[in-house]
Amino acid sequence: MKNIKKLIICMVIILLIVLIALLILSKKKGNKTANYNIPGVNIPEQEEIIRMAKVKEYNEYYSVINAIARYYGYYGYQDQKALLSILNSKYLDEKNINKENVLEQSKASTEFLIIDVEDMNYIKDRSSTIYYVKGIMRDVEEENFTMAVIVNNINKAFSIMPLEEYEYNSRMQDGAEVIEYNEFDSNSYNKFYNMTFSDESIATNLLVSYKKLMMNDVQKAYMLLSEEYKREKFPTLVDFKEYLDKNMAKIKVTMINQYLKEECTSCDQYTCIDQNGNKYIFELKGPQDYKVYLDEYTAAIPTYVDKYNASSNEQKAVLCVKRFLQAIDNGDYKYAYNRFTTGFKKNYFNTQDALKQFIESKNWLKYDSIKDTKVTEENNAYICEVRSNITQKFIVELLNGTDYRIAISM
Repeated sequence: MKNIKKLIICMVIILLIVLIALLILSKKKGNKTANYNIPGVNIPEQEEIIRMAKVKEYNEYYSVINAIARYYGYYGYQDQKALLSILNSKYLDEKNINKENVLEQSKASTEFLIIDVEDMNYIKDRSSTIYYVKGIMRDVEEENFTMAVIVNNINKAFSIMPLEEYEYNSRMQDGAEVIEYNEFDSNSYNKFYNMTFSDESIATNLLVSYKKLMMNDVQKAYMLLSEEYKREKFPTLVDFKEYLDKNMAKIKVTMINQYLKEECTSCDQYTCIDQNGNKYIFELKGPQDYKVYLDEYTAAIPTYVDKYNASSNEQKAVLCVKRFLQAIDNGDYKYAYNRFTTGFKKNYFNTQDALKQFIESKNWLKYDSIKDTKVTEENNAYICEVRSNITQKFIVELLNGTDYRIAISM
């Protein structure tokens, strides 16, 4: 009996020892952090390690583009020393690049070049940030590029590692692989500048960049249009190309005259007006995530959606009338005609041309001179009496979302 008691006590003690050991191991595992030793630099143990992520900050995005533009600019200046100072030594060794052949590595021939980025992602640890960038260098000749821009987070220097496209795609697919590179020191050519952009600079960059796409990469410009806007205004790429051909002289004027930034529920909205008075509206969620509208009425722009959702039905009806009148003012009879109720079209305007002739034959009211609007509800519709240079009544039916149908009181 005594032996049994001793055996039980021993088993309990062993069990307690095992449980305590497991708890200690579990705690150590939970507190495990990567160990980076950087001489002379004290870095908090819990600093975040970021694996492959898209660049979302505007200032960061253009700071990287600035570094790439400087790199290509040195080809324009034919500055071998600068290029050899910026290209990573691992790349130089692998490709046997030296002062004699470094200028052969790019088609860039002037300092007046443009960098169009298609995609930019990054990996960050305590000592460096590696930006993986895919894009086009536009100069006298164009050049597609894929590269890694390696930024030393301690001395704020950068180094360029050109990549083959398959190397770039491989890193985008696995989302975690860190490129191998040789360490580098700061020099007079490779300082990485953290740039700060004002709202005006962001607006200007958006306008100029998009206009250049309209001139040089029509398909990409088309894909950046809001889906609703594209569906309503330019159902096909051919429709968009026809619009560009008719308006190319105006599109080539890239100077911005006015801009307005507005914060919306889901994005920032930038409205840019060029020197010809044309509006470009950008729904901006990040430097690589934006949609474009070329007017304020064809599709519901973000500020309109926020205002519409916060309005009463009477106020919504007035907003719909204003969209309709904006289209008329802009000579967009297609949009206006498609907003009519079926019965109204059948009774008064069988064709879009009939509407155009009606408007042009009358002293029609002007959107910019609206003074006030009175609204009454009748049979699930809203009668809006608009007072401008003339007084005109409209009957509005509210549909799903921000859609509507309208009739003119004849």
